[in-house]
Amino acid sequence: MANGRRLSAGALNKERHVARNGCDIRAPIKKGGNGNHNWGTGLHDPLEWDVEDAMAVSPPSVSKVSLASREDFERSKQENNMHWIDCVKYDPVNKACLGYARGYPTRNAADINTSYPYLFDGSPTSQPMCNPKQQSSPSAYTANLPMAVAQPGETIYTTWEANGHLNNAAPTNVKILYYADSTKEFTSVNERSTAAVAGSFNYAANANCFNPSEPNTTCVGSWVVPKNLVPGKTYHFVWFWYFNANPAGQWYSTCFDMQIKDSSHVVKTAAMADIMKLGDPPVTYSNGLDSKAKDLIAQTSKL
Repeated sequence: MANGRRLSAGALNKERHVARNGCDIRAPIKKGGNGNHNWGTGLHDPLEWDVEDAMAVSPPSVSKVSLASREDFERSKQENNMHWIDCVKYDPVNKACLGYARGYPTRNAADINTSYPYLFDGSPTSQPMCNPKQQSSPSAYTANLPMAVAQPGETIYTTWEANGHLNNAAPTNVKILYYADSTKEFTSVNERSTAAVAGSFNYAANANCFNPSEPNTTCVGSWVVPKNLVPGKTYHFVWFWYFNANPAGQWYSTCFDMQIKDSSHVVKTAAMADIMKLGDPPVTYSNGLDSKAKDLIAQTSKL
């Protein structure tokens, strides 16, 4: 009923967006849309239909239609916002992580899914490059979660989870951004277009993910430490993923640092196909250094 009158089926379709079978035929949830079932202004439609009115016009073809509340939608959006580096410098032969990102809380942290990922939605032009917890804490490392140490020209294997986004047909792209000036810190997302690129690779495809059939399989990106970096200095890097599920632009970043030295634990290199044959890292590799990883870090050599 609306304004004391019962609407015809045609009027109901037009004004209340209800098809003859009782289903909501409006566009899918979208950013900036009006109405209770859109992600946007959240304005309440004065002609919002109820089940009784819809059934009075035409019985629904299913017993019950369930639509998520705005609160549930936002919660789901946050809980699925799980895209970050687990290990900056991974040794696939020894299956050990030898260096982590800024402020990495480990996967044991109860709030990692909501506090650690960093999203750029809709191609922003003024957003900081790093998660605020990373942006303001360039020294956010501990003895158990240290920054990586490497030499100029060293091959690095960096890991993350696919989180259901493996795509062989049209794989999305990740870049490792950096500046050759050790005093320069990333501050704005606009720098994604001006910074130097140390590496570029697929986010998730069969060729770089250990178990493609598993939604949360670990994936690997291989890149080389720029040869113009100076030993004895620390440099700022950004793992930048062009996800772009939102046509207007959708990206993620993880910020990390790397201490450059004349010698380091040099990870054995191999073709990505051979790396994949070595199998997934252990679950515990994302929980901080174990005794094996500490021993490996202590075993240094020059390229």
